Amino acid sequence: MAIKNISTSVVKSSAWLGFANIVVNVLAFISTLILARLLTPDDFGLIALASTFVALAETFTSVQISSALINFKRVTNAHLNTAWTLGALRGLLLAIVIALLAFPLSALYEDGRLTGVMLILALITFFRCLTNPKYVFFEKELSYSREFVIMVVMKLLSVVAAGVLAYLYQTYWALIAGTAFAGLSRVILSYWFVPFLPRVSLSKVREIWAFTGWLTLGSALDAINSNIDTLIIGATLTASQLGAYRVGNDLAQKPTKEVLDPLRRPLFPAFALFSDDKEKLAVSYRRTQYLLFALVFPFGAGFSVIAEPMVNLVLGERWSEAIFVIEVLAINFALQSFVGPAISLAFATGKTKAVFTRQLIFFAVRVPIVVAALLLYGLPGLIVARFGTGLINIVLNLYMVNHIIQLSPFRQVSMCWRSLVSGLLMVFVVYQARETIHFDETVLEQSLGLLFFCLIGAIVYPATHLALWLLAGRPLGAETEILELARKILLRFKRA
Repeated sequence: MAIKNISTSVVKSSAWLGFANIVVNVLAFISTLILARLLTPDDFGLIALASTFVALAETFTSVQISSALINFKRVTNAHLNTAWTLGALRGLLLAIVIALLAFPLSALYEDGRLTGVMLILALITFFRCLTNPKYVFFEKELSYSREFVIMVVMKLLSVVAAGVLAYLYQTYWALIAGTAFAGLSRVILSYWFVPFLPRVSLSKVREIWAFTGWLTLGSALDAINSNIDTLIIGATLTASQLGAYRVGNDLAQKPTKEVLDPLRRPLFPAFALFSDDKEKLAVSYRRTQYLLFALVFPFGAGFSVIAEPMVNLVLGERWSEAIFVIEVLAINFALQSFVGPAISLAFATGKTKAVFTRQLIFFAVRVPIVVAALLLYGLPGLIVARFGTGLINIVLNLYMVNHIIQLSPFRQVSMCWRSLVSGLLMVFVVYQARETIHFDETVLEQSLGLLFFCLIGAIVYPATHLALWLLAGRPLGAETEILELARKILLRFKRA
């Protein structure tokens, strides 16, 4: 398939996912606003602690079954039955492990509430693992319209369930209810869209494991890497600090994640379509890399600079500890978008060992730095350490890409400097505006102020980007891609 045809399919897929993310983000904003007002940081900290152990267990047992099905050129019913059986066995194992952890963890953290929370999460986790494996066919074909429905329904049910329970009882069980409704609705809808009656079978387990083996080991490392900070905060700091950290972390990654995910998700099946042609793959990767960074970086960088007025307006003063978390980590997540397509490239080419090697090195570097920073300097030290190790992660991904398609780190970086400069200038201008222009403390004035700062960023970033592009002689880059896409959209409107 030609690169242009694949690009068109990726754009359409991204449009569906992007539209879904817009709806989901609106619902998530409403949910955050409601729950942050009705519940306490201690409630969020409790669920964050329990969810961390569940996430660790899930990642340790992750076998990336859907990734294997996407990578295979031909998928039979034997593959699907094996995939479903592996998923069910994994779910059963997870449920048992999480249930067994409930009482010891409750005693370790001296919080009896953990027992009931962990037992319910064990049940929810088992049912989530029964998702229809045949649903992956839509992803292989870059067809995401049904995914739009599933994402929106999941979030809507989650928001309604959590909001109603929080309003009636002001209890942390509202957060569990949201998780339960989201997970179960996805399983049910996966069978609704693609009728499939699975059978117990392990006939293709060796073939699936050949692809997922290194990924499983890598997932175990990533689980420790991603959650070690939360576990130590839970053991050394207060539940309120843990809640502020988790909420701040989730908010910090939301702008980048919600813009990047719909753009990045179709890349794995798209790259897989011509994974045997390294030249086309390298061209496609570079185009994707600088386009993603140009589109995603300003959202994370901009969110960082408006963190303080946003938290004060939306969450309230009791969440002030989350401000610094958002300010630093939002920039960190924005920079990570530069290597956003790297994992998709590795999956598509079957270089799963390269992913494991990168994760192993990052694990060996990140864990001691983050743990030491947290124990010596508390929460602020942890946040700074995460930013520093985030830069190391970017370098490791640059060299992994070079290993796969022989595209040097310098060539990868050289196309994205205009986006970086434009984003940093935007942050500087908005920050200066915040320091110079002050609004009253009423909700209306604060809302208008936040909107005003966002408007400044929305003007400075594209204007600077365009000016730098013109000064550079209009080279091929993100600007040409965006202008070409805009031209196609305008032509379509004219024809309509």
